[in-house]
Amino acid sequence: MRAIIFDLDGTLWDASLPITEAWREVGREYFGPSYELSHETVCSMMGKTMDEIGVMLTPKSGDLSRKDEFIAECFSCENAYLSKHPGILFPQEEEVLGRLKENYDLYIVSNCQWGYIDNFIAILSRPFIKDHMCWSDTEQEKAVTIKALLARHGIDPKDALYVGDTQKDKVAAERAGIEFIYANYGFEKTPLESKHVINDIVDLPLAVKSIFIGNGFLE
Repeated sequence: MRAIIFDLDGTLWDASLPITEAWREVGREYFGPSYELSHETVCSMMGKTMDEIGVMLTPKSGDLSRKDEFIAECFSCENAYLSKHPGILFPQEEEVLGRLKENYDLYIVSNCQWGYIDNFIAILSRPFIKDHMCWSDTEQEKAVTIKALLARHGIDPKDALYVGDTQKDKVAAERAGIEFIYANYGFEKTPLESKHVINDIVDLPLAVKSIFIGNGFLE
């Protein structure tokens, strides 16, 4: 079965607002009430690795003796907060996932910690996602995690594609040797140049079909 691998943030849901609330609360516990974190800043972090996000979350001054503890607490509280205040799906998303699942296996690879993807899966009405991997599984760049998922399921790269919304996603797909579909409705502020582009998730089934037919596969 051919595979569609998804990025999560900005591609399958928008959890940026509850994430902002969770991280801001932890920041004020560690660094005092003056700690500030805007929703816009959090949106700019989407797609980055946990190491990169940790640097951006940590103040440049003040008592940084508990920095590592603070970063770990941010991600732990994020998971707990999202279990009660989940992100938002895109319009008609479940209908699209249902259509895709009829012909393809669906996966997620995201630069996040263990437990984060589970919060997304928990709000779906059906088990659309066959498997998922994250940064915590490899602690390396997303291309490595994509390759690890392909190896786990014995998927030939020519039988897979990646759907994401950032430049990092595009680079990861290229390094993993698979096709890329750019979700132009996500968090990337500067539109990417990409061979395959969708402006709405409802456009995804046609884009996927055109790629696989172009690669010599028929429905």
